[in-house]
Parts: sequence; C-alpha cells; structure tokens
Amino acid sequence: NLNKANLSEADFMKANLSEVNLREANLSKANLRFTQLFKANLTKADLSLAVVKKAQLQNTDMTAVRGLGSDFTEANLTGACLHNWNIDLKTSFDSVECDYVYLERRYGFEFNNSYFSRMGLQNFLNILKNNKINLLMK
Repeated sequence: NLNKANLSEADFMKANLSEVNLREANLSKANLRFTQLFKANLTKADLSLAVVKKAQLQNTDMTAVRGLGSDFTEANLTGACLHNWNIDLKTSFDSVECDYVYLERRYGFEFNNSYFSRMGLQNFLNILKNNKINLLMK
C-alpha cells in the first residue's frame, strides 16, 4: 500500500506494481518505463512529467490522475478508467495501445460496463484531444 506516498522522481523501470494501491501518490517525474501496473489504483495520483513509456496499464483505475506533460508512448491503456483525467497538450500518447477505456467510474473501484467505449486508436486519440481542449478552457 503506497497510498499518498511521495515517489517523485522514483525509478520503477520494469517493476511489477500490479494491483498496488497508489491512490494520491506523487509519481511526478517518475520513471515508469516498462512497468506493470495491471489493475493498480492510481486514483488522484500525480503523474506529471512522468515517463510511462511501454507501461502496462490494463484495467487500471486512473480516475482524476494528473498527467500534465507525461509521456505514455506505446503504453497499453486497454480497460483503464480515465474519468476526470487532468492532461495537457504536452501529454504524449504516441503509438499507445488501447482497445477500449472506461470514461466513468461507478460503485467504487468497479467500472460499470454500460459506461465504456469500444474504439480504435484514432478514436482514443480524438477523445484525448477533446479532453485536452476542455481542460485548457476551464
């Protein structure tokens, strides 16, 4: 349990953090390259300027994650919950893998199947682009 831990600039390259509770953790500027984060709880975590390249984020709860300037290049976000994400135009999603994401979270950590979007890569990138624009206008 790393709930609210200060892990800023930590090096977790190739670490297995599957199902770990990182709720509200400070992971800003962390190295999460090739990290396994299957079903991890990253709710309200700060991933600003983190390098998350090729990380495995399937079925991860990323509700209200702060990802300003983060690099998710080639990460796998299939099944992740992206509800209330805080990202900006510097957040990178080049070559991201994603079959679908959950856009809302219901009933605690469980994601309600009626609130998901099946999509291809282009649709995923369009959703992120629209979210970025909305965040910048707030």
